[in-house]
Amino acid sequence: MDCPPTRARVLDYGLRWGIEPLFSDLKSRGFELAESHLEQAKRLDKMLLIMALALHWCVRVGWKDPRERPTPLEKKVQEQTSDDHWSVRKMLRSRLSWFPAV
Repeated sequence: MDCPPTRARVLDYGLRWGIEPLFSDLKSRGFELAESHLEQAKRLDKMLLIMALALHWCVRVGWKDPRERPTPLEKKVQEQTSDDHWSVRKMLRSRLSWFPAV
């Protein structure tokens, strides 16, 4: 930032970093928009539409895949926090007991 930080300016600057990855994806990290050398506005519009749809699809697949196919470590954490795990059942049983463990 080239100006004195205030709360509003810092929030605005933070929002900018949500846009930066999109621009870098479109320019140099994958889609190579600069290499297309398109000059006609209509063709550029179509190209941007296709790139936006492709990027949307990539993000959607990237979010969906970890939920459907978790890693072994993620599976272990999910199992330990489920109601069927022995430690959860033990804790629930001890809370319902008339003779609590001391």
